[in-house]
Amino acid sequence: GKLGDKSSIGAIVEFMQNEDWEFGRASAALALADLEAEDTVEAIMQCIQQDEDEFVRRDMLRALKMFKNPITRPLVHDIIENDESWEVRKMAVESLAWIADATSVSILVKSLKTDNHLFVRQEAEKSLQIIAQDNKIPWTSAEALLARRNEIID
Repeated sequence: GKLGDKSSIGAIVEFMQNEDWEFGRASAALALADLEAEDTVEAIMQCIQQDEDEFVRRDMLRALKMFKNPITRPLVHDIIENDESWEVRKMAVESLAWIADATSVSILVKSLKTDNHLFVRQEAEKSLQIIAQDNKIPWTSAEALLARRNEIID
């Protein structure tokens, strides 16, 4: 990915899907993001859903965040609500700030109020603040932003 050779995209996707080494799978997803290989977003999403290693899922989410593609929302929402790893949930919450919609605001507020890990709750608040700023909504509280969620520009 760092060399910018887009001819290697197919091989990188195949490596990401089939490599036994966890670091290799995660690095492949990040390389695809570095290459801005937008057409690989769905392949990365499938790998996240199938991978059992929490650190691979976290780093693949980091790659997805770099694409800022709204098609990732349903997956990111699901991860925030259901993944057992706080590190994976934290990365999902962070990435949601860049692809937010009205539903995302509701999910982030819920995460802020109910997630069992402090770092996830802190990241949810940061993401809500970013969303408010990006939509020119003054930040006062999560509840105030939730009340104005329909003003979020998709």
